[in-house]
Amino acid sequence: MTDMKKILLFSLLVLVLLLSIAGIYQYTQQPEVKAPKVTSAIDQALDFAQNWHDVRVNNSSDASNNFLAASELLTDGLKARLTATYTSDFDPILCTNPLPERIAAKVIYEQSDEAEVMIFARDGEDFMAKPAIFKMTRSENRWTIFDILCSQGETAPTEEFSFNQSGQLLRNVPSPYQNGVLHIVFEQDGKAGYVAPLQFSDLSACQLSENAPWETCDPQKLMDTTFVTVQGQMLESGVSVQFLTVR
Repeated sequence: MTDMKKILLFSLLVLVLLLSIAGIYQYTQQPEVKAPKVTSAIDQALDFAQNWHDVRVNNSSDASNNFLAASELLTDGLKARLTATYTSDFDPILCTNPLPERIAAKVIYEQSDEAEVMIFARDGEDFMAKPAIFKMTRSENRWTIFDILCSQGETAPTEEFSFNQSGQLLRNVPSPYQNGVLHIVFEQDGKAGYVAPLQFSDLSACQLSENAPWETCDPQKLMDTTFVTVQGQMLESGVSVQFLTVR
């Protein structure tokens, strides 16, 4: 091999080595690609509700309509419905009139691509009045509100629940039910004697008399034989109570 060929071969090897080093350096210097952060459904729902509340308090109906039109959180169909039904006497988003001083939110349920959030007026820790149900769906790391349902302060929307029955409360129940635990005894399809144990959580809301404010359920305040309407989700272990109204 001639000296010229050796020089060319050496130069080629040096070039390949330098290109390899440059590629490795460039790869290691690339910024880390992070997955986009997804705001929780309750945060987005409460942020929207609070902004709407502030617009209602401080501005005119034109400003309210402009706020709805500009919102990226609402579907187009829901925007149209809310704009058509909003009046000074009825708020289809907060579901209460007059406007509360403060609002809060609780998750009814949240899954990877859908959620329901309850928005309610708050006065102190336990007061709940006329809650609204925000139905939400997630696509491409973004939550959207596609429906808002009002409970009208008396009953929650019936289509939301797998259990929606009226009956009497009872703790003294025969086996196989657990004695001492609150149950509802109700009729179904014209047949009496159906029994379901009730399960309460911090998300369970109770209205203890007509026109009374909603409050977090305290089973100790619920007396045997009281006639109630219970709405919630039917589980293998009983009814997960979301709303209980004393009749």
